[in-house]
Amino acid sequence: MPSRLSHRVDAWDHFAHELVARRARFRLRRYGRSSFIYVRELVQGVQVREFSLAPLQHRRDEDVERARDLCLEGHRKGQWPAPPPGRSSTSLARWEPLAQACIADIELRICKEGSRVHAVNDLKLRVARFRDPADPQQLLSWAMEVTRSPS
Repeated sequence: MPSRLSHRVDAWDHFAHELVARRARFRLRRYGRSSFIYVRELVQGVQVREFSLAPLQHRRDEDVERARDLCLEGHRKGQWPAPPPGRSSTSLARWEPLAQACIADIELRICKEGSRVHAVNDLKLRVARFRDPADPQQLLSWAMEVTRSPS
């Protein structure tokens, strides 16, 4: 029986250390209070700005790898790469893709099966009442559970 236990280095540690070793202008950052990946921009060792890469999450290896790739691309270009064309979080044409993204998020965050199933079913029932096209204000009202008074 081996006397030493192997230490697995997770993707986050590996990619974050890789950016430091390359002295990349953009580096990964995570906070305990948030599941999203943050990026710090450093110029001559001084932090210039910090921003979120939401919806990329630091718990998902593929998201961390994507964030690392963006940081390296930004380092090569000297500026943060523009978001891919055609992807806008504010312009959703239909409710279905939004509901599917919410279900995927629920499945990641809620471990207890009964609670997860209840949350998914509740989401499906509520979103089924909405009609296309998706309206951000209607979504905000639903998320904040604001009931409109009859006018």
